[in-house]
Amino acid sequence: MYNFNYTIKYTHKGYEIKEEPDIIRQESIDTIVDNLKYLGMVVLILLIVNLALRLDVDYLVTYTSERSFTEATQLICIIFSIFVFAKTTIKRKDLRHGLALITGFFIVILTRELDSTFDMVYHGFWKVPAVTVFLITIFYTFKKFAVGVNEFAIVLKEKAMKMMICSVMLLFVHSRLFGMKVFWKEVLHESYIYQVKVIAEEGTELMAYGLIAYAAYLICKSLNKKVID
Repeated sequence: MYNFNYTIKYTHKGYEIKEEPDIIRQESIDTIVDNLKYLGMVVLILLIVNLALRLDVDYLVTYTSERSFTEATQLICIIFSIFVFAKTTIKRKDLRHGLALITGFFIVILTRELDSTFDMVYHGFWKVPAVTVFLITIFYTFKKFAVGVNEFAIVLKEKAMKMMICSVMLLFVHSRLFGMKVFWKEVLHESYIYQVKVIAEEGTELMAYGLIAYAAYLICKSLNKKVID
């Protein structure tokens, strides 16, 4: 059994491929290790989701999405995402407008997740700080429109941004549709229990938040390696 290393040389006749048996390139090892790390982190996130749900079921007398291990873990993931993007915004001054847009986006999400806390002022009060952050972020990012667009586009080029986008869609599209009461009533009929629907929805949301946090880490780690003073 041979492992082949392929050296590609461009000549006037085209590409010439030369095989070098029994040599494993360091690049190949690094690629495999990076993918194993990625796989390990995704598995860890899924294990955390399942652990949080089981803790809620086993230790909470009455399960509610507002006060649960699942909800607390979601908040940790959001706060972590905000932290790494805010830190990178400070470090990458050349991309501060584009990164500020993403940071503000997650602050708005955090505000929405804390709606029950803001409801202590009055019902729906969370919209006030959310709209305020949204307007400030939009103004700051696009006060120089071309600069904001160009910087945001640079951030979007990061490989892990595709993972971020998929995770956000999982949060805003799939989890909302999957957690619809009418769907679960059709599934369970007269056996419908509200807690079952909530656990399914919140578990899906936590999975999305966990993947978002990991994508945020990967994006900011990559951007911080390319600091321009």
